[in-house]
Amino acid sequence: MSFCTIFQKEDNLKSLLNEQYDVIFEKLNRLKEKQEWNVKIYSYTEQAFSYVIKNNPTVLELRENISTMPKGKQFIMKKRLNQLISDEVEKEQSQRWQQVEQKLKSFFEEAKLRGNWGREITERQDEMIVNCDFLINKYKSELFLNKIHDLEEEFAEAGCTFQVSGPWPPYHFSKEK
Repeated sequence: MSFCTIFQKEDNLKSLLNEQYDVIFEKLNRLKEKQEWNVKIYSYTEQAFSYVIKNNPTVLELRENISTMPKGKQFIMKKRLNQLISDEVEKEQSQRWQQVEQKLKSFFEEAKLRGNWGREITERQDEMIVNCDFLINKYKSELFLNKIHDLEEEFAEAGCTFQVSGPWPPYHFSKEK
């Protein structure tokens, strides 16, 4: 049922519960001892650019090649380099979700990627690049949080910060299956 469902009469509720007993029972069993955790990943644009300039092999190769080119061609290739840097930042940021999902895979049972929020909603200086809910067995939540901490350290140089909230009731996973 949707959040805040209201029944006009008690008999309507009883009727629904009788009709949907097996489905509701199965859902409740599936969600037993589970928690929902939300993870948002933010990225500071300037730091992400700096990281790509220093670490991206494609960017490093083009920068090295530019230094050996004639002055006229250097000007054109520097413009191409700026576009390449922007493209690589975008590419790396879009790959963050796959990297995070892969590294957290053993800690969650399901994950739901949601839409990112703009700065006007978050009121933050950095940009949200991942917004995901995870369904986790409550006995794995501490391990999950430790792994998130490790990921924060791993991605810090690339300008990423993590915001974790939970545990929540598994609301985003209750309507499935």
